[in-house]
Amino acid sequence: MKTGPKIILKAHKASGAIILIATLLVIVSLFEAPAFSASTLKCSTCHNSIYNQELKFLEENSQNIIPSIIQVGQILNVTVTLENIDDASKYFLLSAVSVSLASKNNHFSVDSSTFKIKTMAPGIATANWQITGKSPGSDEIIITATGINDHGNVFFSDQYSPNPSITIIDTDYATPIDTTPQPTNLPTQTNIPSPTPRIPELSSYLIPLLLFLIVEAIMVLVYRKKHKS
Repeated sequence: MKTGPKIILKAHKASGAIILIATLLVIVSLFEAPAFSASTLKCSTCHNSIYNQELKFLEENSQNIIPSIIQVGQILNVTVTLENIDDASKYFLLSAVSVSLASKNNHFSVDSSTFKIKTMAPGIATANWQITGKSPGSDEIIITATGINDHGNVFFSDQYSPNPSITIIDTDYATPIDTTPQPTNLPTQTNIPSPTPRIPELSSYLIPLLLFLIVEAIMVLVYRKKHKS
């Protein structure tokens, strides 16, 4: 019974299928992996999975300051946080750590595109820049970080993801804000003149007094005339 060649042929076919599947998985993983993501499991080549180190941006950190609107000629600050994550008791420092910021569409400029942290221990660090609006339009802020662990010369990198969007506004065509105070519809107050005290007229007193004196004079004359006669 000659079954040897058939068994060998089947084994070759099975191994060929396994190699083909493995090759397809590698190709798919290359296309699915992000182009510039946080470096992880860099220590596994020498230490299996005992140690792990990672250089990573903290996109959700409250210390991040990333403007979404800037005017042409305006200067604003940009701050991002990143972390050296390491679980080893030694060889945990990252050297030559630098963080770069750039404009995707060149609508803004950066005072100094590369912020150097240099040596970074495990923990959080910040990078700072100043950007200036150049021309109106929509743009994206591209932020990347790199570092090296001198123990084995392992290279680490990460990119802030997604790229923050920013809009640059031309101040010449921006709608000005009217700061003129608007009149309020308050009721106007009518000034009512205060009453002046009335001075009684002298004629109302003089006429009766004169009449009284005339009558008295007449009565005196009549009385004297009677007594003389």
